[in-house]
Amino acid sequence: MSQVFELPAGAGPEGHRPLEQGSPGESGPGGQGGDPAAGRAEAAEVPGAGPGNGHPVRWHRLVLRGFGPFRDEVEFRFPEGLSHWVAPNESGKSTLLAGLVAVLFGLPGSNDPTRYGQARYRHWAGARHFEGELEFTAADGHRYRVVRDFERHRVRLLHLDGGRAVEVWTGTHNPAASRPAEGYEQALRRLLGVASRHVLLQVYCLEQPLPAPEGQGQRPGLAQEVQEMLAGAGTRSPSAALTWLLESIKGLTRATRDLGITTHNQRQDRAIEQVDAQIRQLEEAIRRDRLAADDLEQVRRQLAELEQRRQELRDELNRCRRRQEAWREWQRRVDRYRNRLERRLQMEQAAQQAGRLQADIALLEREETRRWPGWDALDRDGDGNPLSGLDRLQETERRWRPSGSSSRRPGPASARRRPARCWRPGIAITS
Repeated sequence: MSQVFELPAGAGPEGHRPLEQGSPGESGPGGQGGDPAAGRAEAAEVPGAGPGNGHPVRWHRLVLRGFGPFRDEVEFRFPEGLSHWVAPNESGKSTLLAGLVAVLFGLPGSNDPTRYGQARYRHWAGARHFEGELEFTAADGHRYRVVRDFERHRVRLLHLDGGRAVEVWTGTHNPAASRPAEGYEQALRRLLGVASRHVLLQVYCLEQPLPAPEGQGQRPGLAQEVQEMLAGAGTRSPSAALTWLLESIKGLTRATRDLGITTHNQRQDRAIEQVDAQIRQLEEAIRRDRLAADDLEQVRRQLAELEQRRQELRDELNRCRRRQEAWREWQRRVDRYRNRLERRLQMEQAAQQAGRLQADIALLEREETRRWPGWDALDRDGDGNPLSGLDRLQETERRWRPSGSSSRRPGPASARRRPARCWRPGIAITS
């Protein structure tokens, strides 16, 4: 049966308010002991998470199935701001924090229930599902949901855009794998500001019990020296405390006389004087670096001016090149114009000569018509050869000559040969 917990803001010991009653199932190894009347679960607002986006990370809803003491599905709803959950042991306070971290970063496959892994948080009664879901507002101001199958390490990262769930990343993320899941850890770092379970627990969470101090045999909690200082009790006396403070001051500065602690100052420099010397060295280095930076800035300005001058000269060179190319093009066009003008003059002279020849031809044709009327009609039906007209003329003369005439004229062939030697265009000379 599903169980829903709504954590009210600022809840006190009565803040454990399940909305729907249901058995949390048999107790598993996920719960951790503590004071029955104490315990705290924060509403998980991580201020400043993410790379400077200005949006706090807020948890909204956590769903666990077969996780820790919860055999069936359990849902935690977080309010805005900070909330407190005070409840008896084995109620699921530590499981809430462990489940939230496990959904984000996964559970290594382990058979040892004392170590962090699946054997520690899987429900002992053999629940059907071993899964978790987490909805949160990320550092970019958008709402997301992470769905994880703890056993198979299958993860889906969804962007909740209004009523739609857009898949951002899906795949296998095993925290114990030698190679990280490509894309998923980068998405967590972008959305939450962290990509490690250890970083999240050490920076944003306060677990119970407190971590044990360094050293063998120490019980979990604050260090003994811190507890004595806070409580004002213990084996130390005020004089011992004063001696401790005096030695601490001597270790910090040599000017104990100036402070009224001893009758004379110490000879060797202590931490404060050493830090002052380092500060002076750094100030001198800063002064030198500032001078060098000023020189560098001046060189940069000069370099910028030279670069500007170089660009101006380059532009001027390009303009000169364009002018030179334009001049060459103008010369080529002038040469072409002169060649064409010369050809035009030659053509005009040829046309004038052709006109004069045509006038001569016309004059000769008129002279031919005047001197030999009908000559042009002899070759009207011929092949254009003037000798053909002469042959027809001689043939006509023989037809009309009286028979038995003793006068002999050259035959057609000899007549044809004689005029051929003295024929000119438009003039035929016969005997």
